[in-house]
Amino acid sequence: MSKDTSVIPKGSYCYVPDVEKNKNKDKDDHTYYTKTCPYWGYIKDEGVDICHCSFLNESAIPNGTSEEDYAKLKKKYGEGKKLWDKFTGELIWDQVKECRENDDYR
Repeated sequence: MSKDTSVIPKGSYCYVPDVEKNKNKDKDDHTYYTKTCPYWGYIKDEGVDICHCSFLNESAIPNGTSEEDYAKLKKKYGEGKKLWDKFTGELIWDQVKECRENDDYR
């Protein structure tokens, strides 16, 4: 079954600015609001939050993952290449689009 690519944000990232929310926020609110791709999110593995793209069915260990959490994943999957073969998403952790859908938008 094919997945709906029309819901994937345009551009190079797995999100776009939430124009309405940013425009209508309180002047003291310094938050930058975004709308995230519905295929992007987190899954739990050994209690560790892992970034996941359900469109590609690929995951990535987030930048800043603690040594304790790395140890849990290494124990389950092995070290080095074994670990990185499991978590193949290179930039999913930073919400850089790897699916390349709607990527040519300017």
